Amino acid sequence: MTAGHVAAASAPYTLLEWDSATFGFPVARLAPDLAGTGQLVGALGAMARHGVRLAYLFASPHERGVRVAAEAAGGRLVDEKLTYAMRLADVGARLAEAEEPRGIAVAEFTGETPSPTLRELARQSGDFSRFRTDPGVPPRVFEAIYDAWIDGSVSKRIAETVLIATDTASATAPTLGMVTLGHKSDRADIGLLAVAAAARGRGVGRALVRAAQRWALARGSVVAQVVTQRANAPACRLYEHCGYHVDRAELVYHFWLATAPR
Repeated sequence: MTAGHVAAASAPYTLLEWDSATFGFPVARLAPDLAGTGQLVGALGAMARHGVRLAYLFASPHERGVRVAAEAAGGRLVDEKLTYAMRLADVGARLAEAEEPRGIAVAEFTGETPSPTLRELARQSGDFSRFRTDPGVPPRVFEAIYDAWIDGSVSKRIAETVLIATDTASATAPTLGMVTLGHKSDRADIGLLAVAAAARGRGVGRALVRAAQRWALARGSVVAQVVTQRANAPACRLYEHCGYHVDRAELVYHFWLATAPR
């Protein structure tokens, strides 16, 4: 959630407006091509002088020099982000033959605002995210990020649809899980996916992913993707079981800075 930015001419970083407003202090993203510890330390010093309190650095796990520099400069590795991808043609026939778990139905959420259950599921989807695993991030910020994500998804500002899985065997048809869907760079994209703790082990996750794949196929998408964390082993197993493979990996570091007087 980094909509909007202001470039800082004096240092290789970008100030992130949305993140800064949510945290309540300046947050920035470092340029990915910093060469060596010296350049990174210099950039961090410049950021501190400009009042930046938190900086993100995204790096390939294959760029050893960047990893060494980040760790030497005090960066905290908060995420190994995995982008899973698949060609939808590879699962077309399997989807046509798949039987959905008994008592579970998946349909589009038609409400104008998220229900309390959807809001809670959105927060659960971020349990392995860097905003949850970094102890420096206040809980209110984590909740604000995922609340904004589900709000924007339901209103279709940052997603095209939200699908929910319900228990048809219950008179109240409680929500068991949800997935938000859209497109990024011509790929059908899963944004958030979560299954209620009490419903896990019933095939709800597989039903949601299959529904997401059918949605993408119906819109003519060729490739589907989803981003998760390597530490989120259940999610990784789910996507691999549903035909996805790791397309790209990315390390994310957080730098907490003590602001310096100008």
